[in-house]
Amino acid sequence: MLSGDESIGKRPMDRILKPLTAMDANITAIDNNYTPLIIKPAQIKGINYEMEVASAQVKSAILFASLFADEQTTIKELGTTRNHSETMFEHFNIPVQTKDDYIEIPPKGIEHIQAADFNVPGDISSAAYFIVAGLITPDSDITIHNVGINSTRSGIIDIVTQMEGNITLFNQTNGAEPTASIRVQYSPNMKPIHIEGDLVPRAIDEIPIIALLCTQANGTSIIKDAEELKVKETNRIDTTANMLNLLGFTLQPTNDGMIIHPSALEQTATVDSYTDHRIGMMLAIASLLTSESLTINQFDAVNVSFPGFMDKLKQLENEG
Repeated sequence: MLSGDESIGKRPMDRILKPLTAMDANITAIDNNYTPLIIKPAQIKGINYEMEVASAQVKSAILFASLFADEQTTIKELGTTRNHSETMFEHFNIPVQTKDDYIEIPPKGIEHIQAADFNVPGDISSAAYFIVAGLITPDSDITIHNVGINSTRSGIIDIVTQMEGNITLFNQTNGAEPTASIRVQYSPNMKPIHIEGDLVPRAIDEIPIIALLCTQANGTSIIKDAEELKVKETNRIDTTANMLNLLGFTLQPTNDGMIIHPSALEQTATVDSYTDHRIGMMLAIASLLTSESLTINQFDAVNVSFPGFMDKLKQLENEG
């Protein structure tokens, strides 16, 4: 049985259950859509599957299940998504073929696996909070080492570059997962940006903190094509806009993104992560824009992905 925490219990599972059930996986869920999931042994079969959403999580679920199938599995992606699973398959000698929007795994792929050493890079989603902190906090100069810059994940770097933020990459490596050191400095004159299309899945988890960044640009920014945010730990479109608006920023949520106007933290209020780790960390970075204290309810949600987050943030404040 798989249950997860309270926030996972709110996330729809039908988009994962649909392809896995088609592969003959024996999984049941509450209302066929929510955790806990009860999983029983089954003989998995390969399938041809056209993705209905641009989701790395759904894709990876199919890929890992396919390793135990007696038939080939073919996935047609709806758009580019993070390719960490495919990269790891190649690194551990599992045959995976990718061409255009198609991914193929041969029958009994698990039989090809071989042990290999691997250097785990730092998570760019976690680094994103300190990247933005450095860009929006006066007199900041921050360097973060060993950050994964996989091209399917590095959208935030492209976004900051397009906004003409002061960001530099060095010490770059080219292993199975490329890495770099990233230096950011305070950037008071950033340009607004339109974020859409293929750039969105490359920065999907960073959208809340990118929205905060966009409030500090010198014009109106637009984020669109980000419907995926509605099925995260919270509806991150509405939650990001609502929480930042409480603090005096000006964001307008839309069906697939946000319109973000240049604005400032003009008032303090009690805000809430709504048990979403990324919302909690985004609000903590927003607090750097005021000298007054900010109360964030359910802040312990940040421990889901970054248990030492506040220690690192306080370390930077003490060094500043």
